Amino acid sequence: MKGRRPVLSFVLMWAVFLGGTALGFGQITITSDEIPAEVGYLNAYIVETGASLPVELGPVGGPQVWDFTTSQTAVDTTYVSVDRIVSGDETPFTAEFPQANIVRRIEGASLAGFSSSGGYQFEKIDAQDYGLLGFGLSGLPGILDKPFVAELDSPLTILSLPLAYGSTWSDTSNFVDTLEIVYQGTKVPIRIDVDYSRKAVVDGWGTMVIPQGEYNALRVRYHDGTSIDVDAKYFFWFPVFDTTITTYSHNWFAEEIGSIAGVTSRGNETDSLFTRAASIRRLTVWTGDVNGDHFINVEDVMETVNHILGIGILPDEAAERADCDGDGQIDLFDALGIIRTSLGLGQCEPVLLNSYAFSEKATPPYDATTQQTDNGLAQLLFTVEDQIFRHTGSRISIDVQSLMDHIMDKMRTMK
Repeated sequence: MKGRRPVLSFVLMWAVFLGGTALGFGQITITSDEIPAEVGYLNAYIVETGASLPVELGPVGGPQVWDFTTSQTAVDTTYVSVDRIVSGDETPFTAEFPQANIVRRIEGASLAGFSSSGGYQFEKIDAQDYGLLGFGLSGLPGILDKPFVAELDSPLTILSLPLAYGSTWSDTSNFVDTLEIVYQGTKVPIRIDVDYSRKAVVDGWGTMVIPQGEYNALRVRYHDGTSIDVDAKYFFWFPVFDTTITTYSHNWFAEEIGSIAGVTSRGNETDSLFTRAASIRRLTVWTGDVNGDHFINVEDVMETVNHILGIGILPDEAAERADCDGDGQIDLFDALGIIRTSLGLGQCEPVLLNSYAFSEKATPPYDATTQQTDNGLAQLLFTVEDQIFRHTGSRISIDVQSLMDHIMDKMRTMK
């Protein structure tokens, strides 16, 4: 029954994930209006995993300074995870979650060894609570040929609002689902029964320092329990797997951003202020978000094009985010890649480290030929204005014909 493990790993991953400015010591309070909920908003995270990652959580209380700027040395896996807020109509699971007013698509991560491009998380937020309603997975080629959806029987609270130092809450939730997995070419009925329990407290406040910057933050400590029972059917139902795992996790939240960092303990940890972790997650940049506003839209396209044309040279950090194809230079193909990303037709290469030095490339090379530029450019650019508005809600208006003419003229004269 090895074929069941990706699905079980997916469930475990979600269980763990849920658990999982100028320097100043102002104690903040986060309201529902300060939790990003606009379609198109994205956060990208570098995630480091390992059997025993050293971590310093510090004591409870505040003010504190948490320094998470240094990468780990005992890492088994490093990947980039992106959660992007999308319209519920984009998903195949809208009917199952009519109360959801935030839908996240989890992209770019290696979730227990498989792509998460079809993973969605459904949430509901109001003035008092921010909670998880469930999640769905479009399918796993060769393993799960139908969508998998988990509807929780009651919301699992992510944050009790307004979020303030000393806030506490607790929850229990359950889901049961029957599905078919493909094992050695044979479809096998599987029944999954999952119980969640959670106790949470806002146990610290201060400043979180990560490579992206310094943020006034609140630290939320979660103590999560997950029990999973799995039965398979071969003429009759029989038990094949059951486990119970408890974890501590600490998540740091900032106003207008959401989660900026998180640390999850190893399984069945007993010390809430543990010193060895299974995973560490930090906010990072996502290539294509040139201006760093957590949206990829026409504004990022325009800044990239202006850089290419020499109208406005990007600083190093923004230039790094504009290098959509990751080849170390910014050219028209990066602008086209950002357009495709903004429309949901693809995605740029993730930025893991500040590894490029664009300051030496103040005049970018124009090595694309006129023929390469002509192929498909007109058709793509003519759709930018209305498509980006429809998909991201950007209210920026551009004259796409003038932009196209400007690019074409510049490319022809600077070959």
